[in-house]
Amino acid sequence: MAWQSIVAWYDHRGGASYDVYAQRVLGSGMVDSRWPENGRALCTARNDQRNPVLVPDGRGGALVAWEDARESARRSVYAQRVLGSGSIAPGWPADGLAVAPDPGARRPALAVDGRGGAFVAWEDDRSGDANLVARHLTMDGVLDPRWPARGRVLCSAPGEQTGLVAEADGAGGAVVVWEDFRQEPSIPRSATTDGRCARRRDSS
Repeated sequence: MAWQSIVAWYDHRGGASYDVYAQRVLGSGMVDSRWPENGRALCTARNDQRNPVLVPDGRGGALVAWEDARESARRSVYAQRVLGSGSIAPGWPADGLAVAPDPGARRPALAVDGRGGAFVAWEDDRSGDANLVARHLTMDGVLDPRWPARGRVLCSAPGEQTGLVAEADGAGGAVVVWEDFRQEPSIPRSATTDGRCARRRDSS
């Protein structure tokens, strides 16, 4: 298969607020003619949508998550799936799926699940300090019902947990690592698709 890439960004073309767009770039350096010339709108909801992150969905498209201020200036996290054809995937809301609808969610990270869906982890400051929470999304735009309704808490230790990075573990789950200010070393933690968590440690 020829090289190709989907990129996402936020811009101010509407004048009133920032929105999230994506584009598919071919190996020739040209944009895919099936996509709108100036990008596919992933979210044009009111107020700002910023800081998108994305991962390939393994089927030619991509999953994108971002910070969203449509309900509050403190922001929430939404996600969208776009197909390789440039269309929004069936079952996904036009302006994205509310992954963390409560204000106080920021800096999402994504990891694929190997089945067209993804894990979304984010920093959550609803309790004051920044803690880490995650949810699992299916390829059809459904929040996995096996996971807690407000997300699986990965870490709620005292102090800030920030700078998270998520990566698929190759077995249907994800590994999430972060910078931790509880005065202990950072602890990698993994999450399986049913929402169970397990700390990842080496033999030492």
